[in-house]
Amino acid sequence: MPYCSECGADCQTGSNLCPKCSTEARTDGEDSTQEMLDEFDFDQIFTVHEYDAPGQTSVICPFTEMEFVKVPGGVFKMGDLWGDGDENEKPVHRVSLNGFRLAKTPVTQKQWVKVMGNKASLHWKGGDYPAHEISWEQAHEFILRLNFKTGRTFRLPTEAEWEYAARSGGKKDEKWAGAWADIQVPDHAWFNKGRLDELRPVGRKKANGLGLYDMSGNIMEWVEDRYEEYDPSNQTNPTGPLEGYHRVCRGGNNQWTSRTSWRNRCFQCNRLLWAGFRLALSR
Repeated sequence: MPYCSECGADCQTGSNLCPKCSTEARTDGEDSTQEMLDEFDFDQIFTVHEYDAPGQTSVICPFTEMEFVKVPGGVFKMGDLWGDGDENEKPVHRVSLNGFRLAKTPVTQKQWVKVMGNKASLHWKGGDYPAHEISWEQAHEFILRLNFKTGRTFRLPTEAEWEYAARSGGKKDEKWAGAWADIQVPDHAWFNKGRLDELRPVGRKKANGLGLYDMSGNIMEWVEDRYEEYDPSNQTNPTGPLEGYHRVCRGGNNQWTSRTSWRNRCFQCNRLLWAGFRLALSR
């Protein structure tokens, strides 16, 4: 059945417009990759000047409308700095990172439809809600398609990049993204008790110090790394082990799992109900 790529409403067969918002209806898989490429104006893709302009803090990909914030490189202590976390958040160790760009919000359901041509989940909430019920492998399929369409290098952030960015550039006091005290957390994060009706649109709470939203709360996010216990030695741009059965998820949806040092491991093929992702941009 055709559906609206903006609000998710089902549309009558043979109708070209959504009855709710008048957006053009579409059917899963109706656009081939080549057809979508033929329709896209590659002159709109951000240029080197736009990407490297002095003083610019973010760039926007016109194809998806994703906004990417510049995260300056630096050195930070990664892990449970507060001493009350899970064992897999220890030991605290020193990490050095190069600068990179990170999307201000998780990938939304509207952006997923734009790239993939279908709904990520049967539990459609609306275009501005985070795409969820996604496996690590599906996230990579999204990235491959987007890279092909735009000629850019989008990717998942590494686990170290994710924690560094969540803590506004590795700030030692940010136990939650943008917050260091319990009383501040509700201003920055949505929490729920495992009910899908508590999923929220992205970017509605306060951002952290880098202008990133929903790094704590709302939804878990896949990162690139395979899972392993932490190495206590100093590291530079770590990318995780080369072998392993699990990938890492970060940024859970309750006050405990949304801590910036919390980490979870999951099989990369699992479509987790509360798992989504956000993109990093290499070039």
